[in-house]
Amino acid sequence: MSQLPRKVCIVAGTLTRPQFYTGAGRELAYALVDLSLYPLGLVEGALEEVVGWLQPAPPPTDATPVVLVHGYGSIKSHFLFLQAALRRAGFAHVSSMNYNPLTQDVQTLSRRLVELIDQVLAETGSSKVHLVGHSLGGTIIRHAVEIDGAGDRVDTAVTVASPHGGSPFGWLGFPFGSLGRTGAQLRTGSGILRRIERAGRANVEAAAHVVRWVAYYSNTDVLVPARHAMLRLPGATNLLVKDEGHLSVLISPPVVRSIVAQLVATRSDRDRSGPAS
Repeated sequence: MSQLPRKVCIVAGTLTRPQFYTGAGRELAYALVDLSLYPLGLVEGALEEVVGWLQPAPPPTDATPVVLVHGYGSIKSHFLFLQAALRRAGFAHVSSMNYNPLTQDVQTLSRRLVELIDQVLAETGSSKVHLVGHSLGGTIIRHAVEIDGAGDRVDTAVTVASPHGGSPFGWLGFPFGSLGRTGAQLRTGSGILRRIERAGRANVEAAAHVVRWVAYYSNTDVLVPARHAMLRLPGATNLLVKDEGHLSVLISPPVVRSIVAQLVATRSDRDRSGPAS
């Protein structure tokens, strides 16, 4: 069967599933929720106050700080529910990075992330951080780890619906389209994505760092199709999220619980292996 008829069959099959329409409804609902939460990400300290109100802090059980990196066109308030869940699980230090992708490209944002990682480590006294990135945020994380040398300071890196293999919509940013230069960098086959992939494989082969990679992908994500959101790195864990859209994936209770569980599992592995020499 040729590629086009096969894709038509896949799309037709998807459209006949009731779960597709349920997921589309959640995607629309969360787009409205995300818009309403936007101001919380702009006012310093507002998001943290809301998280504290939603989830009073239990005694901290993990000193490893977590850094959250939002996606294209979003803001740190997109992580409200995940941040509350991390707090509930005992992660004492959770930071977020706001940015404008229309004025800063992936390389610039990667350097900003490395600076934030170093700042967080200095403030907390920890030797490593966990990173969680949604969409473009995952691309920024990969560039920071694989190209800008942050790998030795990262324990677990989680990407959610991130365009590791590019996005079909990246062409809207090339050369001067509505998504700008950063959007163009996310198109399938872009130079920056190829460099990240080559660097990642080279780092694995050279054992340049030990970062535990986890990637979430959805079977109904239109912006970043499943095969593009999967990590092809040796040793990476790819987890399917069924019937969630590109935005709603981050408010899905099973996904939020799974992300927290992945970081808690890292803590458990560290405890079993004992302190680093």
